[in-house]
Amino acid sequence: MAWLSLLAAAGCGGSAEQRPRAAPQRQAALPPSPPEPFENAASRRTRFCSDLARVIDAESGGFAVMRGPAVGDGSWTGRLVPVGLRDCRVQGDYYPGASYVCRGESLAGGSGELLLASYQELAGDVRYCLEQPIWYPRLWRQGQDFEFAGGERQTIWRDGSSGPKPTVALKIEEDLAGRYFYLRLAVASDR
Repeated sequence: MAWLSLLAAAGCGGSAEQRPRAAPQRQAALPPSPPEPFENAASRRTRFCSDLARVIDAESGGFAVMRGPAVGDGSWTGRLVPVGLRDCRVQGDYYPGASYVCRGESLAGGSGELLLASYQELAGDVRYCLEQPIWYPRLWRQGQDFEFAGGERQTIWRDGSSGPKPTVALKIEEDLAGRYFYLRLAVASDR
C-alpha cells in the first residue's frame, strides 16, 4: 500500500516540462588547493643524498673542487649547497685539515631546543643517505647524540673502514656574538 501512495504522489507532480525548474544552487566556493610543492619528500631526499655524496667525495682533495670565490684567508664560498642548507664554505686549504661547512635553519633568541625538530629531520636525512649501499666499502657509523649545556647538540657519523676517514657532523650551534642558534652540517677528515 505504501508503494501505491508513493507512486501516486510521484505521478501527481505532472511532467518534467510542466514543473517549474528549481533555481540552480550556488555551491560554496572551495578553498584554493595548496600549491604543488617544487618536489616531493623522496626526490628532495635523493637530491640531498647526491649533494652530500659529492661533498664527501671531495674531502680527500681538501675540497679544492668545491671552492668558490675566496672570502678570507684559507676560506672560500662552497660551490655546492645541499638542499635545505645555505651559506656553505670551505674552511682550510689542505688535506686533511679542510672542512666543508654549511648552515641550516637559524633562530634568534630563545633556546637551541627550538631547533630540535629541524635537527632531527636533518639527522634522519643524513642517516638515510649514509645507510645506502653506494658507500661500500665504507662503513658509516653514527655516534651518540650529545646534548650540551646551553642548548647545543651534536651527532657525528664516522667512516669505520680503513684508510683516511671522513666524518659528517651535525650540530645545533650557538653564535655567542650574534646571540642566535643555527644548524651546522660539516664534512671533514677524522684526524
